[in-house]
Amino acid sequence: MKKTFFKSHHLLILSALGYTYLFWLQNLGINLFLFSCVMMIIAAIKWKINIKQKSILLTLTGTIISGVMMLLLNSDTSKFAHIISFFIFLGFALHPEIKSIQYSLLNILTNYASSFSIAYSTFKEENNANTHRIEKVFYYLRIIVIPIIFLGIFYVIYSFSNDKFSELSNNFWSHIVDAISEIFEKLSIGEIFFFITGLMICGGIIYRNKFSSAAKYESNKSEILIRKRRNIFNYNYSMNALLMEYKMAVILLVLVNTLLLIVNGLDIRWVWFGFSFEGNYNLSKYVHEGTYLLIISILLSMALIIYYFRRNLNFIKHVKTLRVLANLWMLQNIVLTISVAIRNYHYIEYYALAYKRIGVIIFLILTIIGLLTMFLKINNLKSTYYLIKTNSLAVYVMMILMSCISWDELIINYNLNHTSKAGFDVDFCLELSPKAIPIILNNFSVIEAQLDKNNITPMFAYQTNSIQKFKEQIYFKAANFVNEQEVVGWQSWNYMDSKTVTQIKNYYENHH
Repeated sequence: MKKTFFKSHHLLILSALGYTYLFWLQNLGINLFLFSCVMMIIAAIKWKINIKQKSILLTLTGTIISGVMMLLLNSDTSKFAHIISFFIFLGFALHPEIKSIQYSLLNILTNYASSFSIAYSTFKEENNANTHRIEKVFYYLRIIVIPIIFLGIFYVIYSFSNDKFSELSNNFWSHIVDAISEIFEKLSIGEIFFFITGLMICGGIIYRNKFSSAAKYESNKSEILIRKRRNIFNYNYSMNALLMEYKMAVILLVLVNTLLLIVNGLDIRWVWFGFSFEGNYNLSKYVHEGTYLLIISILLSMALIIYYFRRNLNFIKHVKTLRVLANLWMLQNIVLTISVAIRNYHYIEYYALAYKRIGVIIFLILTIIGLLTMFLKINNLKSTYYLIKTNSLAVYVMMILMSCISWDELIINYNLNHTSKAGFDVDFCLELSPKAIPIILNNFSVIEAQLDKNNITPMFAYQTNSIQKFKEQIYFKAANFVNEQEVVGWQSWNYMDSKTVTQIKNYYENHH
């Protein structure tokens, strides 16, 4: 084994200390970005990764982009995206032979599960390799033991015989004891456990399992379906079973295509071109329940196609008929997805923007991508592994793109600047993150108008029914946020929080 100044356990302890210093009693901010960057550098050097490898370059770029967006926007989405991207990168870095995101995540999880045993064996190996060095240290210790003993004896004698020396000695040891006491006073049980958590988090990165079960499982996967030949003795039975499954699939797809054709026809007539809201029925129920049921329908449709096109059914003589029906089924599901999007649009048009409505839009975009990959699977003999790999990549890219948007600012700006037919939920403004506070403070007149409108024609069950009560709550929220930012250290810094505090203080200076 090569001689190195820092052994793995030294690196683990330093990393855990750094983790504790950065995160203990702090919010997520620049500390998370610094920690992830340092740990990625450690992983890159320790495991000699190839930065040009596509999977590593992609996830490294995604981790840096989401990290920068976290510093700029400080959104929950950017934090989540950065953490997930960081672990996906590590999954690829530990075993570069892995090709897909889902197996990269599985790899890092299994590596964490075995990190304790790996750490133990590594520690034992490194110390066995340096046994002679340890013996040498004990040799020199034995040489200085006797001088230290005599030094102690003379120290005691001089302390009792010389008052000035005794006073100087007491002062010296008093400072030492005070310093040690101060260290232990600052430490808490919570901080010790937090340090242990840091050991576990860093250990899964510093210690690598040389054998990856995730890589082994993935090595048996193929993006292209391969026909599996049956034993000659079971051939007739297998063909009969396959033909039976084919007939069932054809009948089922004919029936569901017919049913969905009726549903799509009604949606095109009444949702696409004939929608009107008179206020005499529950639009929320219409959109929410309808959307959720249609989403379940789309997911079941995709599962159905995956099931029937999973194996040898792709290779039978009459498969073209089944493919035509499946393609028609996927096309109709795209129409159904558009119908869901239009329902969601109507809801936003009447009741403004909110988290779930944005979530539906993002989900529908990913659904369209999923349906398009289903077309490729059906017509190009792609495997389920290909589907999961491609759609996992789509979800990852979408997650990184989502981290680049300040959703709370987008929502509050849209709701205040767009005239929705029913207005917007004033109580919801109070639920947004602190970054929306400066925008709200400068738009009290718009919020007051919405409250007056609701008092005349109630559209929402407000807990807040007056602008004065609303101002009290937003002022309280703003004050709490500013006080919190003054308590935390530099580790929690991010541009958005710093900007928000400045804007809040400027507002108070100009209005009070």
